[in-house]
Formats: sequence, structure tokens, C-alpha cells
Amino acid sequence: MRTHFLLSGVFTLFILAGCRKDAAVPPSPTPVPATSSGINGSTLPATVSGNASLDEVVSQEDDFKTYIIPAGQNFCVGNAYTVDTFWGVNFQAIFDSSCIYTSADPANQADINKLYGFSDLSSHHHQNSARFGWNWQGGKLRIYGYCYMMGIRQSTEICTVSLNEPHTFSIELRAGQYFFSVDNKYFTLMERAAQEPYAHGYGLLPYFGGDEPAPHEVRIKIRELSKR
Repeated sequence: MRTHFLLSGVFTLFILAGCRKDAAVPPSPTPVPATSSGINGSTLPATVSGNASLDEVVSQEDDFKTYIIPAGQNFCVGNAYTVDTFWGVNFQAIFDSSCIYTSADPANQADINKLYGFSDLSSHHHQNSARFGWNWQGGKLRIYGYCYMMGIRQSTEICTVSLNEPHTFSIELRAGQYFFSVDNKYFTLMERAAQEPYAHGYGLLPYFGGDEPAPHEVRIKIRELSKR
């Protein structure tokens, strides 16, 4: 079940601020847009014209969308997001051999790349958000719960997953908690500022980093099952 939340109508939102762990507003491919008033006077990035077409954002195959992060970039191609009301997310993802990488600085190998999720409390995702993260470390693809709660970043490793096979991911919204699930057998709870069983915010798509951009083209296939 999916409930749409309207902020002066439905509009497409471009998130152009980065997610590097060492900067409040990290470098981005294009200038950060102005902001507009959100719910209860909160702030959301403003709409930017010139939306990318769907073909520019993803390629589509067998109901999966392939998100591409080019070599030397952090953002996936056509990084466009929509303001919505989220009742949780439920999706499948396939990681292939392009997700095997070695960081230029060995200290960055443990940095967490971002997979999929949403912002919360009508705020910027560096204030309140929940998404899955991943990295290639110790010869395994590791999956994390990755959140911001009132500006404080938190993460926890959940499990490892195999390459070239679909895995199911879900985030359930609870009062004061995000409930993460992978393949219905690996779970973790993480703190959340909101108490409602829904989140007003915007979607968050794949992002590489961390401190370093993608060392080569990275491809991740995602099939959305539902936004509860």
C-alpha cells in the first residue's frame, strides 16, 4: 500500500548534496539547489527543472531497474527523487561483479556505500533518514542498516549476501525505531526520531561513498516490491 503525500502538488526532487562522511555539505556534481518550505516549516531541497528521462536514469530488464554509478562519480545516473509518504520499503536487489572494488586508500575500504531508502520527518537525509548500505570488504559483500537521527549518523552490519542473485530488503517504520530485514532472516533495529508509522520525505537511490568515488562503473539492479 502506498499513500502519496502532496507538498504543493506532486513534484520531482533532485538531491544534489553528497553523502561523504567527513563533510556536512560535501562536493556534488552540480550546485546544491535552493530550498523551499516543507512540513511545519522544515526545509526540503527545491525542485530543479530539466528532469532526466527514465531511460537516462535506469535501464529496465525483467522488472528490475539497473542503476549505474559511473567511474569517478558518487551519484547514480539521473539521480532524481520524488517527495512521498513512506510506510516502509520492500524491494529486491542484485549486486554483480562490478560491486567488487578496492579503495585507493585502504582506510576507506570500510566506508559504507548507499543502496536504497528514504528521508524522514520532512527533513534533509543528513538529519533524519533510513536506508540500506553496502560495501565490499574481506572478500564479501556486506549489508548495513544506515540511518541519521536528528543529525547523528549510525550504522550497523546486518549480514553478507551473494553476488548475481536477488536478495529481499525491507525497512519497517515503528514508533522510535526502524526495523531492517534482509531475506526475512537477518534483522536489526535502529533508533528513529519520529513516532508515526509513516515517514514524510523523499526517496534515496544508490550512491557510492564514503570518501572516494566509484573506481569503475558500478551496477546495481533493484526491483521495488512495495512501499507499504
